[in-house]
Amino acid sequence: QALSEFSEIPLWLVGACNPGDQLVNADPATAANAGAVRAIPATAGTYERVGFALEKGVDGQLVKAYPSPRSVTVSA
Repeated sequence: QALSEFSEIPLWLVGACNPGDQLVNADPATAANAGAVRAIPATAGTYERVGFALEKGVDGQLVKAYPSPRSVTVSA
C-alpha cells in the first residue's frame, strides 16, 4: 500500500515525544540509532523531518506517526 499524508506508520523512537511533535532522523553517527527517529531538538540546525508523532512515546518504543518528510531549520 502506498504511503500518503494520511497513513499511520510505526517508527522506532530514541528519547521521548508528545503528540504533534516533529520527528526527525536520530543521530546517524550513532550506530544504535540507525533507522530511528527523535523529537526535533531545540539545537539550531537543519533536520530532515520524517513526520509527526500521533501519540506520546518513550525511548525504544515504536511510536505511531504520520509521514510528512521535509527539511526543517531550527534557529538559535
